[in-house]
Amino acid sequence: MLNWLIKHKEAVFLGLFCLVFFCIYAHFNLLTIKPSGAVDNPKFSSPDETANYFWIRQFAAGQPLYYFEELNSVGNNLIHPRSVNVIDGKNAPGSFLGLIFIYGSLAKIFSLGIVPYLTPFFSALGVFFFYLLLEKIFQSRPIAVISASLLAFSPAWFYYSCRGMYHNVFFASLLIIGLYFLWKVLANRSCNNFQFLPLRGISQRGTISPPTEDLPKGDNFSANLSVNNYASDEGGSLREGQINSKFKIQNSKFFFYLLSGLLVGFALITRTSEIVWVALTVLLILILNFKKIHWPGFVLFLAAGFVPFVVLFYYNQILYGAFVSAGYRVINDVFASGGLASAGVLFQILITPFGIDP
Repeated sequence: MLNWLIKHKEAVFLGLFCLVFFCIYAHFNLLTIKPSGAVDNPKFSSPDETANYFWIRQFAAGQPLYYFEELNSVGNNLIHPRSVNVIDGKNAPGSFLGLIFIYGSLAKIFSLGIVPYLTPFFSALGVFFFYLLLEKIFQSRPIAVISASLLAFSPAWFYYSCRGMYHNVFFASLLIIGLYFLWKVLANRSCNNFQFLPLRGISQRGTISPPTEDLPKGDNFSANLSVNNYASDEGGSLREGQINSKFKIQNSKFFFYLLSGLLVGFALITRTSEIVWVALTVLLILILNFKKIHWPGFVLFLAAGFVPFVVLFYYNQILYGAFVSAGYRVINDVFASGGLASAGVLFQILITPFGIDP
């Protein structure tokens, strides 16, 4: 145990560091909700947070993500709180829906009292996985520790971690974790798809490696493997230990591709306006590691990433009357008639949804 702690001292330190910052983030988040810390009737200092919490509570209670305001029949659909839009007479969310889906689902499982702690938790988790990601990229633990520590102190990160109903930090944390698992599965793949390397041996870490030269072909031998001894019979079949290890390696690849796709997909429905640069980032990672891509796993990555969008499209159709839509009014105005958007409007939607302030 002591040897393990010494070997992974950087990760242990950062884990404790993230735990401390989770407590700090959660403390300030509760203070911004209400000085007394009560969560039965929280009060937020911004309309976006108030609206997000209201819709999260609706989703957790199994209620629809809209309600009708009777006065809108004579008010020309102008009566609604801030951060809420009126679509065909229905008051609907005026922001992205991912935060509402995920936090609402967790609140349905663990009760509504967990909601104020979710953003601080995911923020601390994002800092830790930022360390893991940079350690994978730069192969340097000191660089990763320093960078992750600076991220926790970053003013923007600290501010949005303490404002639990904003989706900024939650989106960034999901994206960091998703990119880490994608980088991990690509970095651990030692052979490419265009060269046939027979399965001849397995190292102690479970990676595929050729046998030593002095091992006779077709005879049983021992090579200090972490699984049962490898042997070749007259038909060239593999022993059960080797097959099981191969399946474990293969299954771990599929799992990491699946997990990465889901996390990136959930990140994008949390803040869909970031889809362009996120897609370019993932594309760059895949280009740099093209020969390491496990294509069945990559297909699973794409399929898993599309699953959150299926849920998003379903609710978009119900709430806004179009699969490709969102709560922001500029998007609704473009797609309400089912027409095509111009290049300038698409640029505003996808690249600069909140405008440019030079």
